[in-house]
Amino acid sequence: MAGHPQPQVYRSKSGKEYSHDAREILAIDDVDTKCEAIVTAAEQGCKDIIKKIKNVQIGKETLSVADSSLEPALEEVGTYIKSIASEGVEPSTEEIKSQAAAKFAELQDQEDEKAKKECEAENARWEAEQAEKNKSSES
Repeated sequence: MAGHPQPQVYRSKSGKEYSHDAREILAIDDVDTKCEAIVTAAEQGCKDIIKKIKNVQIGKETLSVADSSLEPALEEVGTYIKSIASEGVEPSTEEIKSQAAAKFAELQDQEDEKAKKECEAENARWEAEQAEKNKSSES
């Protein structure tokens, strides 16, 4: 999204613009959006599981084992499940986004270089055309 390089625009002496967007090669904004959707889904899924664990309504006798309550264990399981999204899924998607961003920046540099060369070629063509016109007008 914001922060990814935008394509350079090169304007030739003849007024033509040259630009190539690496988004046509690597849909970086989609990568970001889909990674964020994965994290959101994981967070929501974990919240739903935790909510269901907290809403377990079994008799008090069943929630106790040998004079100790199972509630702390359920809380611990809930905390662990919550960490799956924040400590497991999110760092993985951040790594994906980071690698994709680095590749995208590299591709955009290549695309910018291609547009620059096209512009330079157009400038050379235009200058040759102008030189030919000047030569013709001098004769």
